[in-house]
Amino acid sequence: MSHDRPLIALISATPLAIPPAEAAVSEAFGEVDIWNILDDRLMVDAEASGGLNPALVSRMESLIDVAVGHGADGVLLTCSLYGAVAAQRRGAVPVLAPDDAVFDDGIRSGARHLLLIASFEEALRDSVHRLREAADESGRSIRVSGVTAAGAKASATAGDLAALVDDLAAAVGSSAADPDAVVLAQYSLAPARKQLEQRLGRPVFAGPVSAAATLYRDIVRPESSPTLGVIADDYTGAIDVADALRAAGLRTLLLLGLEDPPTQLPECDAIVVALKTRSVPASEAVDCSLMTAAYLLHHGADQIYFKYCSTFDSTPAGNIGPVLDALSDRLEAGVVLTTPSSPRHGRTVDAGRLYVDGVLLEESHMARHPLNPMTDSLVPRLLAAQSRLPVHAIPLQTVRAGVDAVRAQIERLPRDEHALVVADATTDDDLATLAEAQSTSALIAGAAGLAFALGMQRTSRFTGAQGGGTFDGRACEHAAVFAGSCSASTLRQVARFREQGFPAFQLAAAPGMTADRMTGDALRWYASLPERSTPLFFSSVDSEELERVHEQFGAARVSELFEQSMARIAAGLRDRGVDRFVVAGGETSGAVVRGLGIAGGIVGERVDEGVAWLYATGPRPLALLLKSGNFGAPDLFVRATDPGRAWGAR
Repeated sequence: MSHDRPLIALISATPLAIPPAEAAVSEAFGEVDIWNILDDRLMVDAEASGGLNPALVSRMESLIDVAVGHGADGVLLTCSLYGAVAAQRRGAVPVLAPDDAVFDDGIRSGARHLLLIASFEEALRDSVHRLREAADESGRSIRVSGVTAAGAKASATAGDLAALVDDLAAAVGSSAADPDAVVLAQYSLAPARKQLEQRLGRPVFAGPVSAAATLYRDIVRPESSPTLGVIADDYTGAIDVADALRAAGLRTLLLLGLEDPPTQLPECDAIVVALKTRSVPASEAVDCSLMTAAYLLHHGADQIYFKYCSTFDSTPAGNIGPVLDALSDRLEAGVVLTTPSSPRHGRTVDAGRLYVDGVLLEESHMARHPLNPMTDSLVPRLLAAQSRLPVHAIPLQTVRAGVDAVRAQIERLPRDEHALVVADATTDDDLATLAEAQSTSALIAGAAGLAFALGMQRTSRFTGAQGGGTFDGRACEHAAVFAGSCSASTLRQVARFREQGFPAFQLAAAPGMTADRMTGDALRWYASLPERSTPLFFSSVDSEELERVHEQFGAARVSELFEQSMARIAAGLRDRGVDRFVVAGGETSGAVVRGLGIAGGIVGERVDEGVAWLYATGPRPLALLLKSGNFGAPDLFVRATDPGRAWGAR
């Protein structure tokens, strides 16, 4: 690239293909120059001659030569009929066919059934044929079906996005298919991709988006290292695992959900996506996790890590087992190794039993968890109750025998069997052995302990891993604390904060109470405080009081009331100048993040084990400390709101 900004040439046969191609390239590259080359007789002449002939092939080759000869860093053909010309092109400048990248994304997504949508029959037949050929060449067993969207061509021509989304969604509904993912056959349909994906609740792939992302990787990041993709089942767990990966030396990006995922990502070695799927219905957790896996694979992930809580928070119905089953199936992972062991957090597994700070899980505070009470400590039994896959165990004796012994036990399982294997581990060395034994597996699962070991293993394998840079968040100086967890750790932190004289507002359920009223009361209280006060808003209570409140008002209603109120209070404080938020509890963290409208950020400095700052670098920088209810020292709130202690440093 001989100039400051890449020059991308788009060669089109119809003006309709230009806007979606331009939009995708601009979003993928950010700073970019686009050169449109339009020959609007390419399709007319091809139809008149009954398809491509040598003269038309030569004509397209000449247009490509013009683009490359005059400095284009990449060339994208937007007409699928001429894709074969790009396939024959070789040279230093990448020349992409319209559909190759989107077909590859669909296949790499792990979908077993791809539904292709076109706006007219001829395009559908051609695209289905080529997608089936690509699927066959991949060696994967993928069902490809197609459907024509009536009215989509007219809606696209008129630029009516709402009608186009309706047309495409109706086509999926009329197809009698239940696809894992959808592929849009034409560039003119691409503007509907995001809204259609939200409507369907499954991945939707579009040619210009996939092609632009491929060009970006080929031109801007041609030698980037493979990426570890992490799916976390709650927000604080995502912070925990992101902190572990950053500590292991991986440049780590954290995305808070995928409601409007970015297509252009900074160079990184790990992408952590925080979901809120720990306590939702299992089917919803599965759908969200599969969509996230597709997104991570699209952005270069060579391995997926499913991060769940180190106390194995779940019920007999899920969600750890169902998500693992679905990911294993989609990724064709075979045997999936997992362990909730995280010795640095006081979680260990011995003889299959999970210990929390040396106490069996069923005898710990988790036995009284308000959403997922854990009354059994035997992890293989817990997982088997949730999963349709066979569950095996690797004893500590085998782990201590080394990498080869672990691999040998896994290899003794039936070769055609998809299975889950729960491994014992009581030290970081045990986790390092497990990570090395499964370093190339498509899917691994566990808590932050195994993720750290995997990160260390990847740092030694890939030279691209250079450690995560941090964002300077010192400008975020006005702090507030939110606490919704009822764990013993959070209760101690709330008590210590209040003992130090900080003002506190308790959110309490009462007859007739609404989120609007609770928010109004809280913000009026805040307005009465001295300027630049550091307030605490908390709903945390001990287990006895929590049980009483749930019995009186209903657990679901109380949770919804507090989450809505926390989200609105956070937004109100942001509008009043607060820019540093300390939040305790997974559900509360999710609520505050939604209220602030934050999509993600850069993982920064560690405050306590599993607790690190997240710097959201939007129009107005914000600093967030999102922590699991169980994590952190009693003085965490005090330290994290004190600039004199470097915002939490010990």
